[in-house]
Amino acid sequence: MNTEKIKKNLIKGEVEKAVFSICEELELLDRSYRKIFLDYYSFFGSIHSSFRPESYIDRASIIRSALTVVLKKAYRKKDIKSSRQLTELIQLIKDFEVEDDIP
Repeated sequence: MNTEKIKKNLIKGEVEKAVFSICEELELLDRSYRKIFLDYYSFFGSIHSSFRPESYIDRASIIRSALTVVLKKAYRKKDIKSSRQLTELIQLIKDFEVEDDIP
C-alpha cells in the first residue's frame, strides 16, 4: 500500500485529495471496500457536522471511523492481507487527528 501520497496530502491539509488517494488504495484491495468507505465517510461526515460547529469538524476522525468500518468488513471476510494494510492506514490517520478540547 502506497501511503506516501496520502501522508503528503494530509500534511498539506488537503483532506479531499487524501480521501481520493485512500479510495484509490482501497480499490486495489477490493472494489467493495471503496464503496463502503465512501458511504460511511459521507454518513459520518453528516453526523459529525450536525453535532458540531464547522470550525470543530475533524475530517481525520471521520476518515478513521469510515476506515474502521471497512476494516471490520475485511475482518469478517477473513481478508487478512487487507486487514493488515487497513490497520496501517488507520494508524497513519490517527497520527493526524486533533485532540478534542471542547468541554
